[in-house]
This record gives sequence, C-alpha cells and structure tokens, in this order.
Amino acid sequence: MGREGPWDFELRGPRWRFRFEVTGPDAVRSVLAFVREHGTKPGYESYQIAKSDEAEIEIAKTSDLGVRFELKLRGRHFTVSGTIQDDDVASLRKALEDVVEDLDT
Repeated sequence: MGREGPWDFELRGPRWRFRFEVTGPDAVRSVLAFVREHGTKPGYESYQIAKSDEAEIEIAKTSDLGVRFELKLRGRHFTVSGTIQDDDVASLRKALEDVVEDLDT
C-alpha cells in the first residue's frame, strides 16, 4: 500500500458517502485522534480534514447530547453535510483504528 502522497479518503453511512483527497496517512491519524478526544466530551469542537482551492472538509463534534459528529464539505457556492451519530461513530472510530493499525505494521 502506498503511504506517501495524496490519498482518497472515503467515509460512508447507511444513506450517504463522502469521498475526498487528503494529504496522506497522517490525515487519517489526525481524524482518529480528533474522534477519540472529542467523541465522549460535551460541546462543540471542529477539525479541518482537508482544504484546497475548490473545497474544505471539516468534521465537527456538534452535540452535548449523545455522540454526534457532523461532516461538512464546503465549496465556493455550496455546502453539503452529513451527521454521524451513535453506532455510526463507533463504526467510524473502529474503521479509522483499523487503517492506522495497518499503517503502523
């Protein structure tokens, strides 16, 4: 598996899918660190996953009630977002952990 250079990063839920380019494996590690740190805390925090001239991708912890993140894709004339919550957050964390484990072996 190529580890350097841009990576296609894909997140999917039951009825949605986001696919975008990130700078490399450290971006995956950073998203995992953000989900781990803020997944159980109340309040609002955000993390910019990627940014280019065309778009900005952000994940944000958005709720004091339960475990909920919002994934946002913003362009010059549009915004698209999806909510990741409860069991989907556990699945996201597990998937990120599996990728990072593969990177580190």
